[in-house]
Amino acid sequence: TIHTNDAASALERLTQMGIPRFVVANTMKGVLAQRLARRLCPECKKEVDLSPEERAVFEANNVKVPAGTKIFVPVGCEKCKNSGYKGRCGMHELLILNDAIRLQLLTDPSSIPVKNIAMKGGMRTIAMDGLEKVLLGLTTVKEVLGGRLGEYRAEQRRTGLMLAPHRIGASG
Repeated sequence: TIHTNDAASALERLTQMGIPRFVVANTMKGVLAQRLARRLCPECKKEVDLSPEERAVFEANNVKVPAGTKIFVPVGCEKCKNSGYKGRCGMHELLILNDAIRLQLLTDPSSIPVKNIAMKGGMRTIAMDGLEKVLLGLTTVKEVLGGRLGEYRAEQRRTGLMLAPHRIGASG
């Protein structure tokens, strides 16, 4: 287990731990990153319209939201001890190494270019997977953002930009 925020960062972390780049590039087949989010209680969750801020999170992460889409919010009942949540659901990101990623690792193992190459090849990020689970009614946008929807709103007002969850609070 390597504790990182995404799959590409795990590859960079291995090189930071002293494993030669060529070993990482030639021996790794793939990296699975995961994070847990609280699962909405199926007994009491309430259907609502997407807020403009929530819609912006979907747009920033290239997750299409059909017109008229509703999402769910926590309410609270006896079954969930009035928390609105019962259990957890996983959000996942699978990075499969291809020749382009292996070449990038040999020249520069930084996570950002590796992640960009993987996404061009079709990789879905943890945030994208989490937002799909919001559309399925399993969790909330706030849970996908790690409880940082308020930070997202403040950063969006400050910069005027729609930011992906991993950019919230980042400098530069």
